[in-house]
Amino acid sequence: MAYGLTPDGFMRMRLPEIRQQIVADWEARLRAKGYAGAIETRPDSVIGLLIDTFSDREAALWELAEGVYYSMYPPTASGVSLDNSVAFAGAKRLAAEPSRCYVVLYGAEGTAVGPGAQIRHRTTQTLWGITDGATISADDAADLHIEVAAVAANVDYTVLIDNVPYTYRSGAAPNVASIIYGVAGMLLPTGLNVESNAAAVRVFTDGRAAFAAAVSPNLRMATIGTPALAETFDDIAEVALPGDLSQIVTQTPGWASVNNLQPGAVGRASENDAQLRARYKNGIYRLGAATLPSISANLKELVPGVLALKAFENDTDDPDEYGRPPHSLHVVIDGGLDQEVADAIFRLKAAGIDTHGDTVMSVQDDGGTAHEIRYDRPHKVYVWAKARVMQLPPEESEFPVDGYDRIQRGLAAAGDTLDIGEDIVLQKLYSGVYTTPGVAMVDLRLACSTEPAYVPADADYVAGNFPVKPFERADFDVSRVEVVAWT
Repeated sequence: MAYGLTPDGFMRMRLPEIRQQIVADWEARLRAKGYAGAIETRPDSVIGLLIDTFSDREAALWELAEGVYYSMYPPTASGVSLDNSVAFAGAKRLAAEPSRCYVVLYGAEGTAVGPGAQIRHRTTQTLWGITDGATISADDAADLHIEVAAVAANVDYTVLIDNVPYTYRSGAAPNVASIIYGVAGMLLPTGLNVESNAAAVRVFTDGRAAFAAAVSPNLRMATIGTPALAETFDDIAEVALPGDLSQIVTQTPGWASVNNLQPGAVGRASENDAQLRARYKNGIYRLGAATLPSISANLKELVPGVLALKAFENDTDDPDEYGRPPHSLHVVIDGGLDQEVADAIFRLKAAGIDTHGDTVMSVQDDGGTAHEIRYDRPHKVYVWAKARVMQLPPEESEFPVDGYDRIQRGLAAAGDTLDIGEDIVLQKLYSGVYTTPGVAMVDLRLACSTEPAYVPADADYVAGNFPVKPFERADFDVSRVEVVAWT
């Protein structure tokens, strides 16, 4: 039998074959030198001990050679060797990343919040840090509350947004509420979010973009909020929904409060070997240019915090059934910060190709020209589930005390595995039920809606599948899963 590198791959010599060959070679050499006596090679003999010693060492060398051979191929490599082997296909291990989120710092004008200042997640109590620091200022505002400083008849109340004046002139018998509502109406053309009540006007962005503001002396800025980027101190997958980052840990004079007006980008631990092996076959797409597989692969590589991604195109001369304009790119992406997503799309899309989506961001090219980039966040299809569970006899398989809670969490977890544009198929959800022992049978019914305030009636639950549009994604939550006993 051939050993070493052969047309069939690497064939390693095992310890028994190694010992057998050494014994045969030892005997042949002794006979060649004229020795005619008995040759003792039993393992408990002196010569046998020497043979075993060198056999073990040679076996270790064969194992090393085999390991070196297989370290060249992704299915069998591990660690740094796996990194090197997948690099030939353009793939790279995804590094660990912290979770990140834009927050708004509220406080007195001119208050400096230094880098590393700590805030806390209200639910998980995880500590986050302000990355670069920020100075709270009306010249860099993301959230303002404007109040009336003086009520006067027939005078101008002016708010400057990015040096553009917006003026409301009071009537003959004004009061605070009439002035507030008048100022709010004048600010609507700014394109910013404007809210008002009888006491104040709130002007704000998504918590990331900023604007410069000033007011006339008869108005005052009661609250000023400036945006800043925060991230977790550890590389973890932390979900920060709007309002979650609301507790100040590092007390700073003049810094009154903090809040996040938009969800954060979820971080991750370093990609393990199994995940890298599963993904490396897509690495070659990163070497392509402006094709859908290439765009998808590069977006996942370039944008931290991407959870799911689908890219579509309309290569016809007419709008398609989903409203995509002719010759356009439509990216649907879950996760990542808005500006980083837009920057990556601009970098990867072909020149002259339009983009489509509800989210609109501005990206500047190397010459300083601004370009409008559009993409979509997945439109949520909210799912409600009702499961009636029949238990097996205890002697066959015992149903755990917290079995209903396990099934509830299992159904939500199974639903979270559905990708963007993936239909809600009832059969795929049963795995979330039968991972709990002691289940004999389940009657699973679903109700779906794109409206989060929708409250399904019992007749709305059906034991069937639900189609999902390419830009939608099923949204499961434990609070919308009900598990009861089969009676």
